[in-house]
Amino acid sequence: MSRLESLYQSFTGYKPFEMNLLPLSGSARKYYRLSGEGGTLIGCIGTNPAENKAFLSIDEAFCDAGFHAPRVYAVSEDGMEYIQEDLGDGQLFELLKPQIPSGNFSSDQKNWLRDALSLLP
Repeated sequence: MSRLESLYQSFTGYKPFEMNLLPLSGSARKYYRLSGEGGTLIGCIGTNPAENKAFLSIDEAFCDAGFHAPRVYAVSEDGMEYIQEDLGDGQLFELLKPQIPSGNFSSDQKNWLRDALSLLP
């Protein structure tokens, strides 16, 4: 059993049924979606201890400030793997990407941008 699967089981009390690699997105970290009776969580395997520590610290600050950021639920002893809340597949950038070159955003897209900006301090 991988450490991510162990973290999932420790947090939920259940072994995951599935562990699927998510598309890479500009980082050396690898993200997996773990699914099972305990629900769906995101697992991360990092390669840089300092980067992981920084991410975990920033995530905690964002969550404490009330930002809609994925809550980290469990971290491996060495800090290189962790499991976090699964916020789904939608990312604002991906939803806006097709219209960025033209700047012709729909009213829904403009509302998403306004909502995101209103959350910033």
